[in-house]
Amino acid sequence: MIAPAALVALTTALLDWHDRMDAIQPDPTRGGPAIGMPEADAWLWQLGRQRLAAPACPTPPGVTPCRDLYLATQLYEIGGHTALLGDFVTALGADEARLVLTDIYGSVPGGLPDDIRARVFLPADRVHVLAGRSLAERLDQLMAIVRACRPERLFLFHHPQDPLATIVAQPELAGQSVLVHHADATASFGLFIPGVRIIDLNPRALAPTRRLGLTSSLLPLTAPDPGPRPAGFLRRGRLVTASSGSAHKFTGTYMPGYAETVAGVLGATGGWHVHIGPLPAEARTRLEVAIQGAGVDEHRFVHVPRTPSVSAALWEHACDVYLASFPVSGARTRAEVLASGTPYVAHARHPPAPGAPRDTDDSGQLVWRTLNDLTALLERLNDPARLVAHGVRARDEYQRVHHPAVFEAKLRNILATPGSP
Repeated sequence: MIAPAALVALTTALLDWHDRMDAIQPDPTRGGPAIGMPEADAWLWQLGRQRLAAPACPTPPGVTPCRDLYLATQLYEIGGHTALLGDFVTALGADEARLVLTDIYGSVPGGLPDDIRARVFLPADRVHVLAGRSLAERLDQLMAIVRACRPERLFLFHHPQDPLATIVAQPELAGQSVLVHHADATASFGLFIPGVRIIDLNPRALAPTRRLGLTSSLLPLTAPDPGPRPAGFLRRGRLVTASSGSAHKFTGTYMPGYAETVAGVLGATGGWHVHIGPLPAEARTRLEVAIQGAGVDEHRFVHVPRTPSVSAALWEHACDVYLASFPVSGARTRAEVLASGTPYVAHARHPPAPGAPRDTDDSGQLVWRTLNDLTALLERLNDPARLVAHGVRARDEYQRVHHPAVFEAKLRNILATPGSP
């Protein structure tokens, strides 16, 4: 256990590293390289070596050895981060798994709510939330749990600014440490841990990680298979568009704004727009003002605050085209949209290459850059045959790249061949 005299100094040092990492997070409207802080990882790693040599804390009650130990900072009621952890548990098995939340922000003082815990498919007695009053105390508790679990595989799902995972990812404590770089190209603690296995979840994140000279594997996200699309397109006679995601993805400072975009889309299509997910009151007000200002009937904006399945919501509301959140889209949501067989349109922040089309990127993904681009694209998509073709293409990509069976096979292969890209 950390001596009381050293507790304050250690907490201060950990908070300093947290704040320094937080300060270099990229602006999501611009993106950024997958940079890390080698000096921070080295310091944290050495701290872990020192803690290994110190007397062990008492084993927490109810903690026993397990094969897979998942370490995260926070979990959420919605969003892809929590769902991804659940996808790992589903693919690798829940019977030999435990989860620890560092909860460094004190978001779940009463323990993890059941509705959030259910998203990771683990019973309450195998979920542990650290409750120390300081980062140093939480580190003590975390070290004790990892010592007691002695996992074959330690999966690091920590938030980029959380320094505790780097400390406990020691070879004496876990047979294999795997950092799931879930924040895309965001700088993170742990990228430079000796012997760590890095997993990136899309090519955009993988490329800059490798540019650092680090070995990383690509694991495209998955989503449950809802089956083939049950009905056709344009069932309501006019185009129905949709968007989905956590609230912060629609409330940032970016031009064009979400409210202005929705109003412009509704004015151009004469149809409906369905928003799936929570919206704060201020965002709802901006939408109402923009829609009324465009002379559009407010009932053509439909808000679905929550849903257990984006695919099911898209089908229920007869959605024809999905418009990704911007400037930051949701990778997990994209997999759900593709699974539903709904055409997917992303926002591109950069101009096309000379001679390249404006409505697709270099992978063939439908994109828009300006509101005029978007309304022109939607006019072209307002055709049953084109919608069917793009829907079939979406479903085909899901089955090839994002199906749970593909995800499980890829994940197991990554874990069986550590060190290979």
